[in-house]
Amino acid sequence: MSNLGKTIYIDSTNCLTELCTIGSEMNTDKSPFALNSVCCKHRKGYTAVYQMLFAQYQNKELNFAEIGIETGASILTWNKFFSDKCNIFGFEYDNNKIQNIKNLNLNNVNILHTDVTNIEYLDLTFKNTNVLFDIIIDDSDHVIESQNNIISTVSKYLKSGGILIIEDIDREQNIDVYNIDNNIWNFYTFIICHHDNRNCWNNDKILYLIKK
Repeated sequence: MSNLGKTIYIDSTNCLTELCTIGSEMNTDKSPFALNSVCCKHRKGYTAVYQMLFAQYQNKELNFAEIGIETGASILTWNKFFSDKCNIFGFEYDNNKIQNIKNLNLNNVNILHTDVTNIEYLDLTFKNTNVLFDIIIDDSDHVIESQNNIISTVSKYLKSGGILIIEDIDREQNIDVYNIDNNIWNFYTFIICHHDNRNCWNNDKILYLIKK
């Protein structure tokens, strides 16, 4: 294995998906077409990759979580992309951001407080949902220690075959900084989500894990 570890490179420059369009409409930086994204006009090529990974879930009952909601652009994106059978949970540290999303009164969306730097509290907030998730995305503080807290904690709250994604990783980051237990995870890889229209600091790589 190389120093970087397993890596898949996907160039979606010539691909415009439904999720790309929705993400652009909601101004999330996950879409490379969100020219006015609410995250400092940054944008990455995630949406075409996520369309490929998540299309199978669109019209099914689904428990979906995102850690780190910022202005809520991605929560709005998921809420429109998935059917009304999808239960969306957003986890956030900033109480003002939590209240802003709660004020939208979105159907099937639950916004909860957590702290990814506190592994005991992180565990408790997931436990209190009484939910097993199909998909969990981390878009929180992007600190390796916090990402490892998430990897080691939320696996208990994923279904078998469930997906965990850690976002916004630098393209040159090594895999060996992550505490990945092969007894828990059936598969894992980096995915570089390239798009020519990206606007970011080469942090458009994700860590994609599937639970046993």
